[in-house]
Amino acid sequence: MSPSDPQPFPFGKQRRAFRAIVSAVVPEAEHLDTQQWAELERTVALGLAHKPANLVVLLRAFLLLVEYAPRLRYGSAFSSLPAPKRNAFCAALEKSRLQVIRKGFWGIRTIALMGYYARPAAAMEIGYRAHTRGWQAYARTDAAGELQPSTHPNEPAFPLHSHTQQGKATSEPLDAQTQARQ
Repeated sequence: MSPSDPQPFPFGKQRRAFRAIVSAVVPEAEHLDTQQWAELERTVALGLAHKPANLVVLLRAFLLLVEYAPRLRYGSAFSSLPAPKRNAFCAALEKSRLQVIRKGFWGIRTIALMGYYARPAAAMEIGYRAHTRGWQAYARTDAAGELQPSTHPNEPAFPLHSHTQQGKATSEPLDAQTQARQ
């Protein structure tokens, strides 16, 4: 399989259980359409593509446990439970006395959050505008190089950790600036 080929969804047989967990962790996910679910699943597949195969096997096994263990308590599979019972079961997993159960839930929960919030639509919903240059990408300077406050409501007036020296934007690393002052 070449890097340009799409990765298969690693939880194909546990898709119902995975989607139920995603919906329990991120309640807004219940409103995703088929295309948005496919996008979420592609993100998960890409996120797990380079992980060890035994990790994916363990995650699949944990999904099976999550899907069928509620039958003992509630008489139905996890994916068939109403939201309050799903949430109660997830809370029990999260607070389990067994570390392996807590770790398994943490792993699946993290994957669910990654899949949901990595979608551009979700990032827009919450106002997430990350940039590889950090807040510097949003810093404004005037013609004289003076750092200007941002006017965007989701950005700080002056970016944290901005490379400034007495109000002037610089490209020097902070360590060099600190050394120059000494």
